[in-house]
Amino acid sequence: LQPGVLPLSLADAIQRGLRNNLGLLLTSQDVRSAHGARLEELQALLPTATATVKEALQETDLQAQGLRIPGFPVIIGPHGYTDIRGSLNWSLLNLSSLQNYLAQKHNFAAAQLSAQDAREMVVLTVGNAYLTVIADAALVQSAQAQVDTSKISLDQAAANHQAGTAPLLDELRARVDYQTQQQTLISARNAWAKDKIALARAIGLPLAQQFELTDQAPYAPLDQLDPETAVREALANRPDLKAMEQRVQSAQRARKAATDERLPTVSFSGDYGDI
Repeated sequence: LQPGVLPLSLADAIQRGLRNNLGLLLTSQDVRSAHGARLEELQALLPTATATVKEALQETDLQAQGLRIPGFPVIIGPHGYTDIRGSLNWSLLNLSSLQNYLAQKHNFAAAQLSAQDAREMVVLTVGNAYLTVIADAALVQSAQAQVDTSKISLDQAAANHQAGTAPLLDELRARVDYQTQQQTLISARNAWAKDKIALARAIGLPLAQQFELTDQAPYAPLDQLDPETAVREALANRPDLKAMEQRVQSAQRARKAATDERLPTVSFSGDYGDI
């Protein structure tokens, strides 16, 4: 919470939304989980090498064994051995494991695209909330101007009635119009305050933090974009569509992996050491 009124630009609001949005943080965790699952499936395709070193050292008490030989040492030792050994296990051909790895690879790509889509959704949500507050502020100004105009009309109608140049009905009509405009102004202010709260929640600002928008008209025309071009660009670039395609390919690979479990596998296992 910063003291005073916080100046908030559109770019600052979007950056705050990307840092504080909980949905985006959860999507990032999904990407890490998918990355871990891909590495786990990759492990089944890579060789596994292990090395061990064992050393044994002991002494033998002949008397404890029930042997008493004159002139022979009672304790034999110390004596022992050292064992150095390495082993290698490698699945040379396992189509089911390969398909499972490819399925997780597509799943990881889908998670990355979903995270990108979540970022774009945050940008869209924050931008829409920012522009809504700007529009609400303009409606408040318009409603205030209408109230000021209707107040002038009411004063004129009251003065004309007191002067005897206008009937009381004109003053009553002006008063009703003035009160109606006041109600419109109250509704506009309430909507403005409500949408400011929605913007603060979207970007993670404390509700008690006062702020004002510094970008009053962030507008750019789209004169060069026709509907057909927009549809083609959406089909080619939207990450949510690409993520669904990756999930479909992941499901196809997983189905193929279940089918390939019936096929034979080729593996290598080796062990070498010295004692």
